[in-house]
Amino acid sequence: MNGAPAKRSLDELSSLGLVSDRDLKLVEAVDGGKAEGVKLAEVCVGEVYSVKQDALVAEVAGRMADDTLGSAVVEDDRGHVIGIVTAVDLCRVLSTMLKA
Repeated sequence: MNGAPAKRSLDELSSLGLVSDRDLKLVEAVDGGKAEGVKLAEVCVGEVYSVKQDALVAEVAGRMADDTLGSAVVEDDRGHVIGIVTAVDLCRVLSTMLKA
């Protein structure tokens, strides 16, 4: 897993941000391997690119490429986070299409 949406609480419907494995590794490196006192809000990316579950793959991939984004949070019609689509996921789609 490359990242996960971060929420203020389990009851919160929308995401606070996105934390990646890279973010966590950076905290460990800077803090000497101890991330015990670091709050998630201090680590995660606050401005998250989010898309609806029925968004077109081409549009999402284009925006991610244009803005050099590694992932997008996927939400349902009520704004609930239901997943994350990553650049790797989009490469898999492209690979499948090219093999067809």
